[in-house]
Amino acid sequence: MTTLIICLFLALLLPLLAKGPVVFAMAKLGGYNNNHPREQQIIPS
Repeated sequence: MTTLIICLFLALLLPLLAKGPVVFAMAKLGGYNNNHPREQQIIPS
């Protein structure tokens, strides 16, 4: 039962761990722009 709870807890954390670097990178680039969402996906050269 303990193994099941640990696996469920880790499964809940995986999406957050995957999103963390993206949030950090977007904050470094100036944040999210909800008015023009496609422009923020262009990689600056």
